[in-house]
Amino acid sequence: MKGIKALFVILIIYSAAQAQDSTMLKLQQHGKTILSRQPDSLRLEAQVSFRLELDSLLSSTQDTLLPLDSLKSLSVLYTPDSSVRVITWLFPFSNGAYSFYGYLHYFNPTDSSWNLLSLKDRHKEIKEPTARQLDTKNWYGALYYDIIVKDSLINLLGWNGYHNQKNEKVIEVLWFDEEGQPRFGKRVFPEYRSGFQDSVRRVIFQYANDASMSLRYSNVLRQVLEPNENRMAGGMKRVKIRQDLIVFNKLDPIQPMFVGDFRYYVPLTETLQGFYFENGKWLFQDEVIILSEQAPVTGEGSGEINLFPSGK
Repeated sequence: MKGIKALFVILIIYSAAQAQDSTMLKLQQHGKTILSRQPDSLRLEAQVSFRLELDSLLSSTQDTLLPLDSLKSLSVLYTPDSSVRVITWLFPFSNGAYSFYGYLHYFNPTDSSWNLLSLKDRHKEIKEPTARQLDTKNWYGALYYDIIVKDSLINLLGWNGYHNQKNEKVIEVLWFDEEGQPRFGKRVFPEYRSGFQDSVRRVIFQYANDASMSLRYSNVLRQVLEPNENRMAGGMKRVKIRQDLIVFNKLDPIQPMFVGDFRYYVPLTETLQGFYFENGKWLFQDEVIILSEQAPVTGEGSGEINLFPSGK
């Protein structure tokens, strides 16, 4: 009798594995169609099927380590302890616009349960997005390519192909409130200004569609100026410090007449800016001189993925 039960369990596990493999194959096929050059109508059909299959797959298991690496159309980012997984992907329209999709899969310690929430992209409708606190039903859509965990904050670097004349890169902050509910956006950029906003909840860089901007998280050796210890000598001295830093290009308009029109903003020089994390805040550095650079600490970033031909 025990042998029959054991065989029954093996058959159930085998059947589940076969069903999972079949779903993964379908997802691969739909993902290729979504990113192909076929008409929008056909690719939108594939997008609907892709989402239904992925929803079914994710809902059938609480395992955040479910392997999704074979799905090249997805970005899958984990926190170091695997308690949170952020899944995003994009749909490129033939007119140059994009829609974004995603899931947040996380363990809620409040009730000791796993939650799977769909991310609803509202980036085209959200006014003053740098100032807004958002949730999964009102999400500033992006394709996330790196994750940085600092204290209780999950910081995400992402790309948004806003439209065919302008791109965006985003530093988003994901956190959980006292009830264990996920929230997007937090005022942890005290020294950074965006337009008329004195304090932002997320950082959004806007730049020309045909330009390329780097936004990355790295461990760098950089040069800074500090007051000279010899008060008699006065002045400043150059010192080297090693630091984990979000580094990005400084953006400027190509001509003074285009100030405020981000369709014409590009990295005009090699000047870099950055944020470093200290006491629960991301502190802005107006000019960053990097002497050497290496990858971030394992588990804090997964590296950029390239799901779009321009690599923007």
